[in-house]
Amino acid sequence: MIMIPIIAFMVIVFVLIKNKISIDWDSIPRPTIALAIGTFGVYCFTGKQGSGKTYSLNKFIRKHAKGKAIYSNITLTDLEYTHLTTIDELLALRDVRNCYIVYDEIFTLLSKTRHLPKGQADLLEEFLTQQRKQRNIFITTAQEWLNIPIEFRRFVRIQIECFTRPLGKLGGILKEVYYDAYNMAWDNMQNEYIAPLIRTKYSKYEKRFMETYDTFERVSKLK
Repeated sequence: MIMIPIIAFMVIVFVLIKNKISIDWDSIPRPTIALAIGTFGVYCFTGKQGSGKTYSLNKFIRKHAKGKAIYSNITLTDLEYTHLTTIDELLALRDVRNCYIVYDEIFTLLSKTRHLPKGQADLLEEFLTQQRKQRNIFITTAQEWLNIPIEFRRFVRIQIECFTRPLGKLGGILKEVYYDAYNMAWDNMQNEYIAPLIRTKYSKYEKRFMETYDTFERVSKLK
């Protein structure tokens, strides 16, 4: 039996040497600080108009943001939040931590930098990169994921692609496909950066979520 741990140790040593891996043994007994654990950062709900992305966003907020400060430029009825109307109000949140921020179509705005005051686009990019560090979840939407420039897609931690199947008087079915955008990699077959699949979720449209938000992209009628 004593040979098993010896063999295991030799295998580990071989792997470390073969892959040129070294370990800072001196760091192991020293004091440390717990690392932040959680899926903080930028979330992007994608899909064509009427696909259910704003409904999905609204549902996500109501299920996960309980007890957190919420800031949004989308009207979220029956929910306590601070309404945002301008980019300056958004940028004023640069030092806010542990909150949920919703800003519709932020990447469309960034792509049209000529419409932004000088330097504001740079401030927005810096703001987005700091959301994970600030332990925030920043939520936005986009109609076409691949139309977002790759330098902006790299800001995103989770992409949620939405699809809606209307069922008449029975309501409809929402399909949400979650992708790990942080680990996008170039795919030679598709000639594009592809994010690994996390999971696919199906759910029925619920009246309690359909009637509690307002934006230019309403999907409550399931057209």
